[in-house]
Amino acid sequence: MLLDICTRLSDAAEPYRAWSGAWAEGRQPVKRDIATEHRELMEAALAHDADRAVRLFEAHVDRTAAILMDLHAGAVPRVPDAKDAKDPKDQPSAGKAS
Repeated sequence: MLLDICTRLSDAAEPYRAWSGAWAEGRQPVKRDIATEHRELMEAALAHDADRAVRLFEAHVDRTAAILMDLHAGAVPRVPDAKDAKDPKDQPSAGKAS
């Protein structure tokens, strides 16, 4: 069952990978740490932290959409800040030393 979910997710993401590759051809690569994004998603899922997993997944999809829209528009792709997906308790508080 889990393998089937992974296969379906991979199949569903394939058009986005193909589109970004085709539009990005000959352009500066977008700096993005996809391996870390995927690892964080996996860790949240394995920890049964559904809220964090949803935040991370939404941020991952939003970053991908922003990059594809920029590429389609001919703009230099921007990568929305990953900190938006972080759990607020993981972020340093204002006024506190890190």
